[in-house]
Amino acid sequence: MIPTDTPDSGSPTPVSRPRTVLAPALAGVTVISALANLFTSLPHVFRRGGEVPGWLPLEITHGSRILSAAAGIFLLVLARALARRKHAAWQLAIVMFAISTLVHPFKGKMEYVALLSGSMVFVLMAARREFWVKSDPVTQAGGFAVMAVSLLLAYAYTAAGYFLLRKHFAQVTDGADAMLAALGLLTSFQTGAAFPLNREASAFAVSACLLEAIGLFTGLFLILAPFIERRILAPERDLVDPLLHRFGRSSVSYFALEGDNRFYFPRSVPGVIPYTYRSGVALVAGEPLCDESDLAAACVEFAAFCEEHDWQPAFYQWEPGPRDRLEAAGFSSLKIGEECWYDLPLYSLKGALRARLRHGVRRAEREGITVAEHRPGAPGSQARQEKMEALSAEWLHAHGGREMGYLLGGLSFRQPRDRRYFVAECAGEVVGLVTFVPVYARRGMVLDMMRRAGGAPPGTMEALLHHSLVTLQSSGYERASLSLAPLAPGPALPPDAPAAQRILAAAFERLNRLYNFKTLYTFKHRLGPDFWEARYLVHRGTPALPAVAFALLRVHEPRSFLARLFRPSLSRKLEAGEVSPGEDFA
Repeated sequence: MIPTDTPDSGSPTPVSRPRTVLAPALAGVTVISALANLFTSLPHVFRRGGEVPGWLPLEITHGSRILSAAAGIFLLVLARALARRKHAAWQLAIVMFAISTLVHPFKGKMEYVALLSGSMVFVLMAARREFWVKSDPVTQAGGFAVMAVSLLLAYAYTAAGYFLLRKHFAQVTDGADAMLAALGLLTSFQTGAAFPLNREASAFAVSACLLEAIGLFTGLFLILAPFIERRILAPERDLVDPLLHRFGRSSVSYFALEGDNRFYFPRSVPGVIPYTYRSGVALVAGEPLCDESDLAAACVEFAAFCEEHDWQPAFYQWEPGPRDRLEAAGFSSLKIGEECWYDLPLYSLKGALRARLRHGVRRAEREGITVAEHRPGAPGSQARQEKMEALSAEWLHAHGGREMGYLLGGLSFRQPRDRRYFVAECAGEVVGLVTFVPVYARRGMVLDMMRRAGGAPPGTMEALLHHSLVTLQSSGYERASLSLAPLAPGPALPPDAPAAQRILAAAFERLNRLYNFKTLYTFKHRLGPDFWEARYLVHRGTPALPAVAFALLRVHEPRSFLARLFRPSLSRKLEAGEVSPGEDFA
């Protein structure tokens, strides 16, 4: 049976959440207060306190320009979270407006200012249903704890400092005066009557306010952090397998049950959306596992689910047809590369298209290379399997020491599932291997992993791929892919192409040192695939792209940027003859 409840079954359907103009309007009030604080922090602006607008409920006056700027930034962060309907931001705003209501009369303000702050508290309370976006409960609790502890420490530090430096402050003669002065300083960032008499005292007052501000900023970012998905339930994985076999159309759908994927079961349509969480982004590899006619509805609901958790949804490696359906539903897309395919029923080495592949295969035959399919667990397979693992370990050591992980399953001998393994051997030694994974709903297979020994004869990878394709052809598969060539250009960019698309095109041309984009595309192109298909990243708009790009970098690349920058370029190795064009480019 296909489940219809989301993992968070206690909450209402995400698409039914209220979205009126109240939240943006309240965020706008907070922005005005934030800008007022930032404006007053500029040099030569509002030198006399009476010139500061007295009708703003959350502005800080008479204080240090640095502290006024810090307060403005604090309010801007809070305003952004209010506009995103964060429930934690709503709670903080109520507290701040309530404090403003109580503090303004003691600051000599007019009664209408306190009335305005009190009205904001009332409006926020009335609009509580507008603020339903979740924060992470663990970091939120830590944020409130950090705020509370920082306030206590700042107060203790300030009161002790006032008492010990009482000769350097006006009207501070004993402990009671020091405690009252500390309370006034930390609630308004103003020294008031207890003003400093020298530079040392002024520096202390500023340090006390900065100590409080650092604690509050730290707590604020923790409180407003996106919800972090920590739940992985084994029973859910059992429900996904039949859906994967029925609806797995994408070349990366197989990896729904690999790694640390979570699963969202839409309420509106039968199916499941496997996703990986990184840095506030929910990455979906390929299409949701549902009927093609339900793709748009499932993705719209998933996007609403992500909004409720303060995540950015992103759908990685989509085909042109499904991409068009999502664009009609309000999503945006960005081409991220090309995927090459073979039509297996018609596959052969004949023709000019396969000249280079044919040359490599024949050269490997002259070198004495043989290719066979490896079946884990078969009688006598253990010795070969140990050699395959040794080759993989050697390759990993030469390429950074770690698997990439995302959409790459590794050897997985303990849980091979439906992987197909092909091994190239020469003089009894394993010199290369490849693995393929299925595209269930399309009777297809996709290249997952390539490994080549450092001293393997030329033509090793060509022979491996050719014999793999022939074996898959005889097994009745209809198509096979060599997987994505990232940033591969395809047709020329139109003059009005988006800026992000032009940036990716420039990266393909100029950043070959970092990832060998052009080298990988050239290698696959020379193998003579029958056709290429564009692949897209589908997202919620240009502002979301930096977060999505960072999340993709995190899941794809365990090595640091500097390690990749300073490693020897594969293209230069190819020119020097140190490796074959069949090298794994991952």
